[in-house]
Amino acid sequence: MRARPKTRKLQASARLYEEVNNGLAQDWSPKQVSRRLRTDHPDDETMRVSHETIYECLYLQWSRILRGGVAAPGRATG
Repeated sequence: MRARPKTRKLQASARLYEEVNNGLAQDWSPKQVSRRLRTDHPDDETMRVSHETIYECLYLQWSRILRGGVAAPGRATG
């Protein structure tokens, strides 16, 4: 797999990352989080992220956890 040429939006902005995590912690869907960001920060383009981007980041986090946490019998994880 080739390296991604640019940093993902949620990795580049700690403020945006925090806002997204706060919404997800309140059991909002990624679509609700995305819409809420647009409402809460109408004039700040840096505080916008699509629900697809949020889903992608969630998927990548879980896939890393699963790959690292599940090992073949007789092999150590790590």
